[in-house]
Amino acid sequence: MKNIQYFAILLTTMVALGCNSSTSNKEQTQREVTQEQIDTLESQLTAEGYFWQSKNSRACNVEILFRKDGSATVLAENNQTYIKGNWTFNKTTNKLQIAWEGSDQVLTELTSINAEGTEISFTKDVYFVCGNNLKRLNLLDKRFDEKVE
Repeated sequence: MKNIQYFAILLTTMVALGCNSSTSNKEQTQREVTQEQIDTLESQLTAEGYFWQSKNSRACNVEILFRKDGSATVLAENNQTYIKGNWTFNKTTNKLQIAWEGSDQVLTELTSINAEGTEISFTKDVYFVCGNNLKRLNLLDKRFDEKVE
């Protein structure tokens, strides 16, 4: 009978340690973004010669160009759809807000930035349902020049 009690205590201790471990991981995830990264996010998003790509597992792929004047352009559907928008980032709340033409506004919180500043994650999709992760790519062509129809 004592062996069963010892086993129950051991099992309870292991479960408790496991729960504390996941809490610690959550705290580390929440601290992934430093104040310096928050302060430089706007300049990273609008850096000359770069754009941002967001993909998800549903084969949705968009490319986004953030501009210093607070405007943005998204290219979707293999660059067939050109949508303008406006954006702002609140450094106090770590929230990015984007208003895309003809769509609901997006309000999403910054969750992580890799050390190189080339991958950024948010809590919600940045455009429609096309993912909450942005990856920086070199802008090698004029894909974001305004389309004239």
